[in-house]
Amino acid sequence: MRTSLPKELAQRIEARTPARVTIGFGLTEHCPYITHTRADEPFELRALSAGRPLPNTEVKIVDPQGGATLPLDTVGEICARSYAVMQGYFDHPQATAYTLDAQGWLHTGDLGSLDARGYLHVRGRLKDMIIRGGENIYPRVSGRRTRRRVTGASSSAFRKYRRARSRSMCCASEGNPSTT
Repeated sequence: MRTSLPKELAQRIEARTPARVTIGFGLTEHCPYITHTRADEPFELRALSAGRPLPNTEVKIVDPQGGATLPLDTVGEICARSYAVMQGYFDHPQATAYTLDAQGWLHTGDLGSLDARGYLHVRGRLKDMIIRGGENIYPRVSGRRTRRRVTGASSSAFRKYRRARSRSMCCASEGNPSTT
């Protein structure tokens, strides 16, 4: 499972400082956090996941296209519901209706999965996901794969819009392909 903090970096932080890495996931619309890890949890849980829901907070993962709740370990849109969810965007009822559903679930626009222990694993942004031929493609993952193939490469994967509702994924790399 993946979070935004690489495992090697978390290990270096803990090896060089007295700090224990913990991870939280939240956004302005749900103040302050939705999930968080605890300092007393094992490294693999507290540093490599976004944690479990805070008290009085529900989290579910839904299919971005249909809205159905997805099974464990399946990537979909992260949704949260609690007393800490905003009431709405000031003077923006359309944005509020898009973000908050009728049952009070906040649709974060983030992609992730829940594991069997209830830990959230954040995978990226919904707007970054490209659906091509029925397959979900994540630019962040494609960029990482490209960097592994080209020694010393820096790379970026991004969406290219050709016309309305038509897009393709591009991946640009800088490095020496002869060293692959």
